[in-house]
Amino acid sequence: MKGKVFLGSLIVVVALGFVFSPCLKAGASETKAFTPKMGNVFVKEISGVKFILQDTVQNAPHNRELKLYVESLGKPLERIIISHSHPHHWVGLEMFYGAPVYATGEVIHEIREQGNQMLLGLKKRFGEKMIPYAKVVIPSFFIYAGEERIDGVLFHYIRPNPKIYGNVLWIEFPEQKTLIHHHLAYVGMHAPMPPIPPRIEMLKKLKGKGYQWIMPGHAMAMGPEFFDRAIEYYNATLRIVKESPDVKTAKEKLIKAYPKYGAVFLLDMMLPAFYKKR
Repeated sequence: MKGKVFLGSLIVVVALGFVFSPCLKAGASETKAFTPKMGNVFVKEISGVKFILQDTVQNAPHNRELKLYVESLGKPLERIIISHSHPHHWVGLEMFYGAPVYATGEVIHEIREQGNQMLLGLKKRFGEKMIPYAKVVIPSFFIYAGEERIDGVLFHYIRPNPKIYGNVLWIEFPEQKTLIHHHLAYVGMHAPMPPIPPRIEMLKKLKGKGYQWIMPGHAMAMGPEFFDRAIEYYNATLRIVKESPDVKTAKEKLIKAYPKYGAVFLLDMMLPAFYKKR
């Protein structure tokens, strides 16, 4: 029976902030298919476990569609894991009433202390129609670094160095050679997060673990080529910043070097940090 359950297991990852794990129980069946129209969706089955990544922004329209998507799977919602406290990763949790919500102690503290202010900030920025949520749902269950099996699937929770990555949670699935991470690196979008050297070292270390699928937050899910492409972008950023006298010049050169990369606005937020110590 354990093998049967394992072969039917399903992990649904949403925005790399919500991590849903609705795992198939004996006798469970899927309802009619539902295809999300919002956000980016990636699906891959590895060693009997199907991973579904839906990247959304957690406003009301996206959350409503997300809820329909989860319900269409016809599988019990085991838990919701919050990877970190940025509000676009947890606003709207009230729409999933009754599902157990997990997070690290640091993330729970940050949401408890700053959640109301963050929610009000989103309402002010996007309006009540897009952010209609009335309350901050604080995770009730603690999650710690280490391993846990959920319905036959081995989860390895990783707490990377908070001085580099912030208070985030990564999840490795050792038996499926799959990694969910945040604030490490991205491919396909401009996000040169400082400090870069330790990120490159971490990318090299993770590359050696032989992952088949990598799911970074807010970016495309990829195979093992993710590491080389992320390292290449970071090395290009270091080179361009070194040879550029200011943020404007560096931004122009990065866009020219990677014209198909999105999220150009992030360069205005991240590049100034490279010039503070000059």
